[in-house]
Amino acid sequence: MISGLDPLLRGVAVGAFLVTGVGVWRSDLSRAARIATLLACLSAAAWTLTESGAAGALLGPAFPLEVLSFSVAGFFWLFAGTVFEDRLLTPLGFAPAALFVILGLAIAAAPPAAGRALGIVFNVAAALLSLHAGLMILRGWRGDLVASRRSLRAAILGFAAVFAGSRAAPAGWRSSIRRDPGPPSASASRAARR
Repeated sequence: MISGLDPLLRGVAVGAFLVTGVGVWRSDLSRAARIATLLACLSAAAWTLTESGAAGALLGPAFPLEVLSFSVAGFFWLFAGTVFEDRLLTPLGFAPAALFVILGLAIAAAPPAAGRALGIVFNVAAALLSLHAGLMILRGWRGDLVASRRSLRAAILGFAAVFAGSRAAPAGWRSSIRRDPGPPSASASRAARR
């Protein structure tokens, strides 16, 4: 039953990410918060699509979406720091997202065995960065004077926990049993990251 609902649930999630990103972009929040939220929402929407086998079959080769999805943990971390710790956007803040894109491209270009090993590194790093984002969200909960931001913390913390769990728990198990003898591609990268 769940597999039949998967496309519907993913469509709802992608729509929610896109509407949230556009809504925040058009809001009166700080420029840094708007940029970080938009990037996090776009990469999360891309990740939601590219992690689906059904969507992959429907979309075909969607390399730009794959590249954007590589950065989801980095942009989520940037979002958490910018929105919940009032950090400014700096080149160093974008570094994790850039490193995930580089690692994702390396996975796509690597032979299958190396791609699986890099996939484990990718998943564990994404999980750890997401856990750190969760800690940033938790750290300021009590002292947050902005009521709307305080009320969002639980939902966003839940997303961080689910994302980190989806990356870390099965990372080694799934990557170690994948057999993808095909040519390097974004789909090979997706398989290595699962």
